[in-house]
Amino acid sequence: MDELAKIAESLRSRFAEGRYKTDATFYLAVSLLQRKQLGPAFDLLKPLTSAKADPDVAVKPWFPRVFVLLAEINYQQKKYPDVVATIAEFRAWDAKSRLLYQGDEVLGRALKQQTKFDEARVVFKQVTDDPNGTRTETAAKAQLMIAETYFIQKDFKTALENYLKVYILYKFPEWQAAALFQVGLCDEQLGEWGKAVTDYESLLTEFPKSEFVEKAKPRLEVARQNAKK
Repeated sequence: MDELAKIAESLRSRFAEGRYKTDATFYLAVSLLQRKQLGPAFDLLKPLTSAKADPDVAVKPWFPRVFVLLAEINYQQKKYPDVVATIAEFRAWDAKSRLLYQGDEVLGRALKQQTKFDEARVVFKQVTDDPNGTRTETAAKAQLMIAETYFIQKDFKTALENYLKVYILYKFPEWQAAALFQVGLCDEQLGEWGKAVTDYESLLTEFPKSEFVEKAKPRLEVARQNAKK
């Protein structure tokens, strides 16, 4: 991370007005984000958005990420209306961007945090349906968030169905384990204690290194006891 910052700073110094100026600025911002320096990173990224009218900059492979990173910074700072505005600007600039699905995933989270669950689900669905995002980790997260909105609304049957999609359709253990744990919670709420036992046992077997293992162990014992009744 420090090495990236050094390289970016060197490029900015050597090519202060050259064609690599924007590249150096972007990568310096990325290095700051990696070090959790959100404010300084934002201050570097925000002016870059004006370069969307510059064909020499807008075609750079990293340029669409400017909008995604700005949205993520705003999300982390709980500036949810700014997330909405940033992704709207991104979409207006290039509605067919190959990285728009990543921006939509951040937008969906912002809407979810504002309890705008119906809107959030529409946006998360755009992520999972986007050809550029198909079966990606970002899509897995979006599918998990769809399930989360239903869980929060206590629609446990629909939540369970959507958590299962994460577990079955995506091959990212971090999110599969999280989904499987939530499947167990849904089965508990639905009184399906036998199924909850299977859920938690599967979690322990398939994802033994998951952070959810320790949470699942006591719930498995309770589920086993209730399944015998």
